[in-house]
Amino acid sequence: MEQLSLSFRIRHRMMSIASDSVGVAVEASDGQVWAGMYTDFPAFYTIPTDNMTIRAKIWMDHAATVVMKMEGAQNGAANSGDTPAEYTTPNQWQELTWDFSANTTPGGLYGRITLIFDINNVPSENKTYFFDDIAIGSSDCGAVSSFRVYDLKPIQIAPNPVRNSLLISNTNEASRFEIHNLLGQTLRVIQTNSPYELSVDVTDLRAGVYVLTAYDKAGRLQGNAKFVKE
Repeated sequence: MEQLSLSFRIRHRMMSIASDSVGVAVEASDGQVWAGMYTDFPAFYTIPTDNMTIRAKIWMDHAATVVMKMEGAQNGAANSGDTPAEYTTPNQWQELTWDFSANTTPGGLYGRITLIFDINNVPSENKTYFFDDIAIGSSDCGAVSSFRVYDLKPIQIAPNPVRNSLLISNTNEASRFEIHNLLGQTLRVIQTNSPYELSVDVTDLRAGVYVLTAYDKAGRLQGNAKFVKE
């Protein structure tokens, strides 16, 4: 997968060991089974030939197959393709291991990791997944941070479709809003201290479908909404 699925929105960070926050991925109910997310590293990475595995901690509300892919291969190395691991502990953190010894180039350089949560199904409602502490080879995966799951609230927006000004009427605890296109690219970041409502000028956006996401001061995802720009 070379880019975000058209119906998949993400907010993620690559966290240090025992991090204070986690990566968040939100899968839409109108997507495809292969909808996923990726992160590009600031430098190329390689897997040690004596331990060609990658581990990460995953939290989901149901058991499912989680696929990881090593991509962005350099100098003739092979991308891994789909490599599955089974998440079996709903509503609990579980450390998963993906073995790349059979489908990657030993010593190869890679620039991207892709995750596809619950690859075999499209959810009936938007699903939020969490991940943390990605570890390559025998490196330490760390301890899971203190963490609670936050319920996502739909962002109330109007009008929709919109031509010029989009009104957000329930900013709540949000301190930052982001507008993404359907490739997952961030087009606009709006900082706000308004406790009630916010007007966003979208005149310069091209006609199409966009996703608005809201985050609190700690960077936690608070809600999202899809809107159409005329």
